[in-house]
Amino acid sequence: MGGYPMDGRPGPMRSPVGSITSIISTNEPLGTDPEPSRKEHRQRAIEVRLRATSVHRRRRRNTSRRAGK
Repeated sequence: MGGYPMDGRPGPMRSPVGSITSIISTNEPLGTDPEPSRKEHRQRAIEVRLRATSVHRRRRRNTSRRAGK
């Protein structure tokens, strides 16, 4: 499902994933996490969370403006 050296290689294909993986890898060394699959899941969850929050905030602002007017 995901070898350690292969995870960093497909960076250009999906840039956001690569950047986040590199940041997390610097903070937490690969040796600490025994299961790479769990790490991938965690990274995906963080990405989804960031995207969802940004979209949610935008929608909220738009709705509030419309309601005010």
